[in-house]
Amino acid sequence: AGKAVWLEKPLALTEEELAGIVALLEDPATPPVRAMVGFNRRYAPLTRWVASRLKREGPVMMQIRVNAGPLPPNSWILDPVEGGGRIRGEVCHFVDLLHAFAASAPVRVFAEAPTSPPDTLPQEVSVTIRFADGSIGTILYAACGDPEGGKEYIEIMADGAIAVIDDFRYASISRHGKKEQERLRHQDKGQSAQIDAFFQAIRENRALSLTESIRSTLVTLKIEESLRTGAPILLGDPEGG
Repeated sequence: AGKAVWLEKPLALTEEELAGIVALLEDPATPPVRAMVGFNRRYAPLTRWVASRLKREGPVMMQIRVNAGPLPPNSWILDPVEGGGRIRGEVCHFVDLLHAFAASAPVRVFAEAPTSPPDTLPQEVSVTIRFADGSIGTILYAACGDPEGGKEYIEIMADGAIAVIDDFRYASISRHGKKEQERLRHQDKGQSAQIDAFFQAIRENRALSLTESIRSTLVTLKIEESLRTGAPILLGDPEGG
């Protein structure tokens, strides 16, 4: 009907669901899309602060450590149908953040997880993603740490610079012995900025690309395939490019 649509993450819980979305977008009868997926961390003020100062020319090395804390076994997030598990429901955020910093298409993913009880979805995972420009990103998503410790810690290294984002409250970038810092009074993971961007696009009647959200979702789904097979998974373009 041509309406603007806000899609909460994850965009899809299965590859079949994702393929259906891609088919709809590729249908010539589909009007220009005004839709956005709630991958908010790429809109966070400190994400944009780092990206504007990194000024990289070559590939980047990135790592994200997430101290997520444990969930009770009966949590809805761990329900395969409702929540999809922590990989599909939460790790997707960090896949998308790596995608945003790399500014390049993901081409390969490999994942490992600690031993967990049979017939349960993993609550912890280590993921390595390679991007088309040679950038590498890793995610260490753990539930076994101290819940009182910091939750999200991001490091990005490129062209002689090191950038850090600590829990979306503090960021720094160091280059040639000089350090810039930015500190927020309150944690900001980008929710408000993303919603503002969504409504601005509606006001301007602009189409919104879902390409990167689709790619991030495909990578997330392939993490579980890598866990099942024990092998790296090569990624095709879900949009057929």
